[in-house]
Amino acid sequence: MQNALRLVCVYAEADSEKFEPAAVKFVGRLIAERRTTISSIHLAAALVELRGHRREAAIKILLALF
Repeated sequence: MQNALRLVCVYAEADSEKFEPAAVKFVGRLIAERRTTISSIHLAAALVELRGHRREAAIKILLALF
């Protein structure tokens, strides 16, 4: 799971068109493999910020959740 998250971060940093499909797949996998919690929802919100001006903060949040 952590490798998939790192890949999503790389796609975001590269502004790749692969970012959104990878992020959606990651969230789907997270929900399927773990019980959905508020942390899961927080993680999904942080994924959106990977392409925003708070990218570094989002990466820290995402990695802390794992």
